[in-house]
Amino acid sequence: MFADFWSLKESCNGVYPKMTNGETELFLNPEPSVYILNEIGGVGMTLSFGLAEEMVASI
Repeated sequence: MFADFWSLKESCNGVYPKMTNGETELFLNPEPSVYILNEIGGVGMTLSFGLAEEMVASI
């Protein structure tokens, strides 16, 4: 029924990296004033601002 009306133009495939050593977060400081944080998993839209505020306060 809808096959004639809808056609897929683009798609994407997201990947959530996961630590395999049992850790839940990755926080790096490769050079002064540069920070890399990966912990969110699949809830980034919900938790990212709170986590960012917490990490900035700890620096």
